[in-house]
Amino acid sequence: MKKTIFESETVLKTWKDCTLTNKRVWLEKEVSGQFLYKGFPLNQFQGAFVGKTSFPWLLYVGVGIMALSLLAFTSANNKFSVFLSVFCIGLICVGLWHFLKRAQVIFGSSEVKIEIQLHATDEEFQSALNFVSDIEQAALLQDDKQKQQAA
Repeated sequence: MKKTIFESETVLKTWKDCTLTNKRVWLEKEVSGQFLYKGFPLNQFQGAFVGKTSFPWLLYVGVGIMALSLLAFTSANNKFSVFLSVFCIGLICVGLWHFLKRAQVIFGSSEVKIEIQLHATDEEFQSALNFVSDIEQAALLQDDKQKQQAA
């Protein structure tokens, strides 16, 4: 199911499951057979948040454990299996740190809030910032048009 576009409406940009037009913003997605739609007019846009979350302590713990495993390997008393198991635990911590990095994008009006979670790569984060910037610019243009029509 695709959202229909009104007569005087043009699509400015699409990003992930979001669509920005010159009149409104919406998110449409199908999740396990259910269709989800959230949207709001640009003149009701109130703000946006783009942020990154990660767990740096997982990285520090993982690197520390791997360093300790190297020290244990140089010791004559320890076996290779001990080194390998401790090193793998450190590697798991570093892997968890990498896969748990997330970027969160929230934008909306007083009535509708659209949230999107994505992996926090630099390209994804920059594309989220660009989309939010486009929404803000379109909302300002919409506000200017309304002020000109009122005058």
